[in-house]
Amino acid sequence: MKYDIVHEGIVKEIMGNMVVVAVEQNCACGSCRVKSLCGLGERGENEVAVYDRDAERYSVGETVVVAIGTAMGMKAVLWAYIMPFLLMLATLLITKELGATELVSGLLTLGAVGGYYACLWFARHKMEREIVFKIMKR
Repeated sequence: MKYDIVHEGIVKEIMGNMVVVAVEQNCACGSCRVKSLCGLGERGENEVAVYDRDAERYSVGETVVVAIGTAMGMKAVLWAYIMPFLLMLATLLITKELGATELVSGLLTLGAVGGYYACLWFARHKMEREIVFKIMKR
């Protein structure tokens, strides 16, 4: 697999097969085409949990590289941003078409989006197997 989205980070914690990496936003993000869609471009530092069977070969404080394929990144953007937007729009339009007041339409729309994110939270373990970050020594 080709990894197109690559960030350098520092290992913060190791728990079993999971390595928590603090990823600093770097100046390369400024020229990235998808920086507005990437969660790593929002703040100065983000933490990424990466599962690796050989997690014990890393040590806290070590500089590593975290990578993800573009297709997986786009799948994450679809689930996190595009699907809830479409759900929100559809719920709002349908409830207004059915004659609901603005207050009821707004509350149902917020409830639908909240329910969607709750479902994502409950399905997070399944999604962790589908959207896979790769960790590599620098």
